[in-house]
Amino acid sequence: MEMTIFRTKVQRAVSEALGEEYSVELREVQKNNGVILQGLMIRRAQENMMPTIYLNSFLKAYEEGVTFADIIRKIVTVYREDAVGKQIDISFFTDFEKVKDRICFRLINRDKNRSFLEKVPYIPVLDLAACFYYAYDGNGVQNGMIPIYNNHMSAWNVTDRELFACAVKNTPRLFLTVIVMICLGGRTDWDCKQRQGRVNESFFV
Repeated sequence: MEMTIFRTKVQRAVSEALGEEYSVELREVQKNNGVILQGLMIRRAQENMMPTIYLNSFLKAYEEGVTFADIIRKIVTVYREDAVGKQIDISFFTDFEKVKDRICFRLINRDKNRSFLEKVPYIPVLDLAACFYYAYDGNGVQNGMIPIYNNHMSAWNVTDRELFACAVKNTPRLFLTVIVMICLGGRTDWDCKQRQGRVNESFFV
């Protein structure tokens, strides 16, 4: 089955299983290096946490013989176990003073992420780009990540260099990351080797 057909059927079935109180949306999620994953986002009314459940592995399971009904039950179970009842207050995100100590960076391929980089502040690093995010931990969410977009930078009235300064300070402190600063032609570039990584699957709206 083609992914476009599968994801539409899943969206409809999950929406019917959960009821009218829930919003079920489809979203293509661009990961590093141009990889596109098909996501299902579910949110109950009055909740601001909208986790993304990726459907690519579910399609593979379906093609290997798992029934469609079992796929839907598993997706609903994953959602209920991981997200139901969680309410995250992110009003703090409007205040730069409250977020600056957890602003970090991650390195992505610049050429393969052009469309994403049009929306976010970043610093060129050779053929890579250092883009920024807020490392969120709390209220039952571990290893969460809130991406920092251009509109955030404008609202905070800060520059990409200020974000860079925060990220260089915070990333090794929070993630045991080694940063090697290299000066090339009067421009500061750098290379990053992670000793310990964290994976985010939670997004906030």
